[in-house]
Amino acid sequence: MNKLGKLSIRLLAIYFFTKAIIVFKQIIFLYMSQIGNKMVESEYEIYYIVSLIIMIIIGVALWLYADRIVLLMIGEDDGHININIEYDELLTIALKIIGIILALNAIPDVLKEVLNLCSTNLNGFDLNIRAMMLIKLTDPILRIVVGTILIIRKKQ
Repeated sequence: MNKLGKLSIRLLAIYFFTKAIIVFKQIIFLYMSQIGNKMVESEYEIYYIVSLIIMIIIGVALWLYADRIVLLMIGEDDGHININIEYDELLTIALKIIGIILALNAIPDVLKEVLNLCSTNLNGFDLNIRAMMLIKLTDPILRIVVGTILIIRKKQ
């Protein structure tokens, strides 16, 4: 069972490396589009660079600590190779992986919305626009909360 869990965690690490490559491509396009243009959109640069760093760190951590993560998620392996995986164990692993994906994918969205909220002068906006900006922030926060609940949920 631990081998299957380790494989799943490493696949998740590869997924984050792939997302990091996509973000790196977006950073290059952002800089290429600004050649000859003096105006720099700093909040987008910061968002993309922080997202890239977070995804690389998450990918490396998942790859390097896959064994420890599996021990935390599944527990000790008895050394017995059991081909018949029980449904509850497989469901627990799947829900925890979905929780990890939900929570980690929402982190860049939270950063983007917080940077957008901090860089916007709210004095000129009415209450409805301010409320809409805060509502846009609740979606990634709720995804982080749901993902965290799925990760720490005990097997019943």
